[in-house]
Amino acid sequence: MLLKRISDYVLRSRLDAMLAAFICAFIPLIGGLSIVIAAFVTLRKGIYEGTLVVIAATLPILIGYWAYPGSEQEVGLSVTQVLFLMLATNGLTWMFAVWLRQYSSWSLLLQGVALLGVITVGMVHYLSPDIQAFWDKQLTSYFTHVIQNTNTDAGPMTEMELRNIIGYVKRYMTGVVFIFITFNALLQVFLARWWQAVVFNPGGLRKELCDIRMGHVIGVIFVLGLVYSYWNNDVIVDIMPILYLVFGLAGFSLLHAMIGTRKTGWIWIALMYGALIIVPIIAVMIAMLALIDTWVDFRSRLTKQT
Repeated sequence: MLLKRISDYVLRSRLDAMLAAFICAFIPLIGGLSIVIAAFVTLRKGIYEGTLVVIAATLPILIGYWAYPGSEQEVGLSVTQVLFLMLATNGLTWMFAVWLRQYSSWSLLLQGVALLGVITVGMVHYLSPDIQAFWDKQLTSYFTHVIQNTNTDAGPMTEMELRNIIGYVKRYMTGVVFIFITFNALLQVFLARWWQAVVFNPGGLRKELCDIRMGHVIGVIFVLGLVYSYWNNDVIVDIMPILYLVFGLAGFSLLHAMIGTRKTGWIWIALMYGALIIVPIIAVMIAMLALIDTWVDFRSRLTKQT
């Protein structure tokens, strides 16, 4: 099996793993796999070995920054901003891999992500009370860039609508950026965990993913967030997308655990994802289901009934 051969190669020696991660980072389209290799090594061989491979996977990013300092990208982000996003993603991926190696619990990992998000967004608002003005400037620059490149003439009404959109979106941007970085890191560590499960523990990942359940502390934080968000508190509003994300993932885990094991379970799963694409608000309902599960524990009740 090809995956087994790749595993044997990157686990054979420290130098082989570092070289594989370093070279992979330079290859277009699959460069992101370099940090997946680092996470895989961390899961299998520990923190020290994983740290060395993370460094090897990150060096090409720094080399690219030194080669093209300060230029602008098509998306309107400077190279410095892109560098920050990539370094933060790599760092979190390594941290998540360390966490999974130590505790083997996606529930604890997601609760840690939620708490980290609450603390991070809170600190950003505390240290930069005018953070919304910063996002207003960034979003205005971005949309202006898009309009100019699409040769769209914005009339008075369009400009007014644009200002309304920016005024709405900027309130969530700190949380959204945190989600962007964190979700990418979670996806990469998921791929590394999947790789590990396929080669060394077939079927183990599915059980881990179907057992995700939020704890009482983070459940209380979510409830308080729901209450205070109705009072239009800027910090709470910025934090809520993070909480919705982790509880949404826990909700999907619950639904997979409850209906995915039945004979026709795959049909219901497919219908659920199809409905989610058509009616995205269902994701909020799934997050609320996970919040209720924090205290009700649907899995144990279902087990008792069967």
